[in-house]
Amino acid sequence: MSRKGPSVISIRKQFCQLIVIFVISVWVINTGYTFLGSFGRLDSYQFVGKSLTVTDHDGKTVSDNRFRGTWMGAIPIPLPREYVYGMDTQKVNFEQKLYSYFCGEWRKGGWYEYYIYGLFIKEPLGTWFLIGMATICGLFSKGYASSRRDEMVLLVPMLGILIFISLQNGFSHHMRYLLPIFPSTFIWLSKVAKSFEWRRPVAGTLVTLALMWSVGSSLYYYPYSMSYFNELVGGPTNGHYHLANSNIDWGQDLLYSQRWLAKHPEVKLNSFGFDLPLVSPTLIGIEVSEPPPLPEPGWHMISVNRIHERDGKYEYFLEMEPTDRIGYSINVYHMTVDDANRPRRRMNAPDWMPEKIGNGESTP
Repeated sequence: MSRKGPSVISIRKQFCQLIVIFVISVWVINTGYTFLGSFGRLDSYQFVGKSLTVTDHDGKTVSDNRFRGTWMGAIPIPLPREYVYGMDTQKVNFEQKLYSYFCGEWRKGGWYEYYIYGLFIKEPLGTWFLIGMATICGLFSKGYASSRRDEMVLLVPMLGILIFISLQNGFSHHMRYLLPIFPSTFIWLSKVAKSFEWRRPVAGTLVTLALMWSVGSSLYYYPYSMSYFNELVGGPTNGHYHLANSNIDWGQDLLYSQRWLAKHPEVKLNSFGFDLPLVSPTLIGIEVSEPPPLPEPGWHMISVNRIHERDGKYEYFLEMEPTDRIGYSINVYHMTVDDANRPRRRMNAPDWMPEKIGNGESTP
């Protein structure tokens, strides 16, 4: 009995700790939404996702809440109402299947390996080295690993979220869905700091170098952090060949585009290809005009997301080296007549010829 006593006490203590963590997490989420609609009954919601509604054999919705009329409907939900609706709407997007881009390929739906691959190329290699060291030291060196229960408290949520998100392959767009795994991941890999306590110079040196690599690689590309890719794919310059959407361009470099144009008053844009309807360049004085379907001489700014559009009509920009890059998400091209005609000939299109305007003059 005496041996079991401390174990029971330890389990109770850890259980209480988990409850405290859960309460704090719920409190933080509610604070961000000012507790709007929190603790509403489950049967008061009007859902749209298939998993939370009832449909007939024809797929028509019979009830917008599968819990209405059941004992579970009386359960109060300790989350803001809009937060719950947001998760329901996200689930609908996965159910409907959207077109996704991955390593030069488009498909309706997603890939199971998308998020794991994205982590390998989006996270600094120094961080991956630390994860490798934490794994090796935890398995083969004494003093690094905590109790099995403590390890599981960190590893289960981390791996559980990664697996759950990877299985949602209705579409594969945003690496930000994996943000919840990072707190437990960094806490777990912090075990490598034991190398300093145990005075192991080789391990300590490797940890220091890995930290410097991770921090230095991140700061090198700051403030263009959203477009960051590690050295495995050649950095953010080549990231658009692998991932798209918010992993590269979410409108974060529009102000830098404005500043670039202010520094180059001699540039008159022929086109500005942008693809976020909720963030318009016209708000900062940049007129948006579609890039030409066939290459034309002149100055062009285009989001790398547009270059890799599903119909491939702007892929001809990939045949040219950009004149400049704005935050790794927007490329600037100064296309000459020769630059325009090379891809035109490959596309079996006629060479570019100046268009005549009303007074008999030609366009540049």
